[in-house]
Amino acid sequence: MIIDWENFKLPKILFAYSFVILFGALTYQNLGVALIRKKYFLLNQEKKVSLDLLRKQIIITNKLTRTNEEISFERVKKVELYYSWNANHFSSDLGYSKIFIDNTYEPIIITQNNINQFEIYELFKDKITKTIYRFANRI
Repeated sequence: MIIDWENFKLPKILFAYSFVILFGALTYQNLGVALIRKKYFLLNQEKKVSLDLLRKQIIITNKLTRTNEEISFERVKKVELYYSWNANHFSSDLGYSKIFIDNTYEPIIITQNNINQFEIYELFKDKITKTIYRFANRI
């Protein structure tokens, strides 16, 4: 088969390239959501985080070793909130909170599936340093 290059004008070439780029971007975005959701699932399989409002503590349950760790709200240095701006059922739960405790702990990551972002916002209003809105948030 011989290609007749005289039929390929600039508008046809630009349309073809734009279609390929758009298709690739949408495919990457939708497959990326599945990969992010898998990371959230694996994180939730390892640890469970709950809030005790009466004693003002964060309770971290390690599901692998079956140990509990209690951290006082007063030890929280800063909080970062990562919201998912997409409101459909497929990706509205792709937000998380990152809570920084002192300098000795690695940050606690609480996904939207465990505790609603608004509850964390209400508890730590004065300690929120960063709020990010994205389609999907990678951990």
